[in-house]
Amino acid sequence: MGKYISLLRNFATVYSPVFFIKNYIRDVKSSFFNAMSEVERDGGIMTGFDLKPGKFSAQVATTSIKVLKPLLKEGVFGFDLDPEMAENLKEWKRSGGRTGWAYSETIAGIQGKLEEAAGDPAKSKEILKGFYQGKKIFEYIEGINEAFENAVRFAAYLEARKAGVSKQRAAQLSKNITVNFNKQGEWGQIANSVYLFFNASIQGTARLGKAMLSSKFGAMLRYAASP
Repeated sequence: MGKYISLLRNFATVYSPVFFIKNYIRDVKSSFFNAMSEVERDGGIMTGFDLKPGKFSAQVATTSIKVLKPLLKEGVFGFDLDPEMAENLKEWKRSGGRTGWAYSETIAGIQGKLEEAAGDPAKSKEILKGFYQGKKIFEYIEGINEAFENAVRFAAYLEARKAGVSKQRAAQLSKNITVNFNKQGEWGQIANSVYLFFNASIQGTARLGKAMLSSKFGAMLRYAASP
């Protein structure tokens, strides 16, 4: 069951060439309220810092657009980044703020191999054949999707660090700004094997509930819905 559900999940998400569009929009929307909640609620990750909830959420959303290019350049295409962005990306990864990133070889790596084999048509053909095989194509689609997936997380980390938050705390915000796919309960693996997107559904509902119950925006909604 696990293999069957995993295949369905992959074709609906990381193997889909259009998944990154709707997923990115959904992540930005959910992160907006989640970031507000972490600023406003007692014991929130961003509680205790001089931040305006709405402004901080807007900054995360804006920065997520700016970091898309370096994430794609470094992770998918293998191009060099400017020193400051490269250091920020390295710090974010070391701190444990990212999720996924399962693909390996970059476009630049493929280009380098082809340049080395320029005088050997047979070898060039072999390299291209390997790249265009189904598994490789899926890996690059997955890489693009995961770059978009991590854009909001990386942006949340950068904005938290700008606000004076420690690396560990900023990484915690990065992981939990949307669904934390590295977190699950004791029965999570079994549940995910029999029910598609079980963990993401439970976490998403819990995260939205926490944001709505603890934030001022949520309080306004509750007041408006009250008799």
